Amino acid sequence: MTTLAFKQTWTALKGKLIFDFTLYRSEEHGASIVKICFEGDGEHRVHEVLLPSGPTRHLDFQFNFTPDGVVYVKGTLRHESNHHGDADAHVTVFADIVYGHQGRHDERHFEGFMIAINCHEASSASEPIAPPLPVNAPDSARCLAVGAEALRLRFISYAPAIVDPSAPPGNTLYQALLAARPAGRESMEALALRYIQGESPCAPAFIGLPGELPALWHGYLDVAMAAQQLCGQPRRLQQRIFTLLHAETDEQVAALLASPACADATAAAWQSYFALIITPSHDNALLSTLTHFLGAIHLLNHLYLFAPSSPPSAATLTALAHASIVLPAAIFPLPAAKDAASGD
Repeated sequence: MTTLAFKQTWTALKGKLIFDFTLYRSEEHGASIVKICFEGDGEHRVHEVLLPSGPTRHLDFQFNFTPDGVVYVKGTLRHESNHHGDADAHVTVFADIVYGHQGRHDERHFEGFMIAINCHEASSASEPIAPPLPVNAPDSARCLAVGAEALRLRFISYAPAIVDPSAPPGNTLYQALLAARPAGRESMEALALRYIQGESPCAPAFIGLPGELPALWHGYLDVAMAAQQLCGQPRRLQQRIFTLLHAETDEQVAALLASPACADATAAAWQSYFALIITPSHDNALLSTLTHFLGAIHLLNHLYLFAPSSPPSAATLTALAHASIVLPAAIFPLPAAKDAASGD
């Protein structure tokens, strides 16, 4: 069955600023719309914005009588429905917005894809899904059916650092979660929350807000967006990557990827990603940023560190640009909550 409509939600400000999307594959099937609300708005105000494919839509809304004062959101949204045959159709919403509390100097900026749906993959599932969402590690039967090369392209996997067995135990959040798993779900969730709040000794530290990311991150985030927009045009994408990363050769890009700065950023992204997946009430804006960063590193590593001898095809670039993160099976899914497990 072909899915014509997709419902997705994007949140910010610890899950309280809500963008509720209903998106259609094309305008002949229905009018796409986003409803924007704030959970603590005493007036229960909901702003509705039509999202025709193509034009940029401008936002400038506020929500009154919240516990922390007036909340505002302003900027632009752009909805695109790209169809290149039924097997290569994508529905996206690109945002460039700022939001925060008036008078509190806490304005945050989000620029990137709020929604990116592969219509073919979503239609083949029982419920519409919007990549990039994490998946649990594929089982062996599915791995064999998909093929090793397709798995390598389409899935982004975390590789724990290999340590000397004689060395003291490491203190990453991943290792702490692994050690806490026997104590149960509640213990793991509490650990992730302490990490986000800066109360955990785990290193590297939680990455913080999207607006506080080091400058190094922004080039890679732009690569992720360029890859989704230009995956059907290999030469243009290569030139765009060079421009964004201030490189002139494949070797220079490979050197950037192999640098300690990139390794440190990638390590911090993974640990922060795990924390946000475990505590989904926190900012989706940062989760989206981390997802795109890890996606860019995945694509660039394949192209410049593990690159095949021949230039990548459009199909290869499409798979890389829309790859999904695989959650490590040693931790995910989390154990059932005690009440659920006991049937209470």
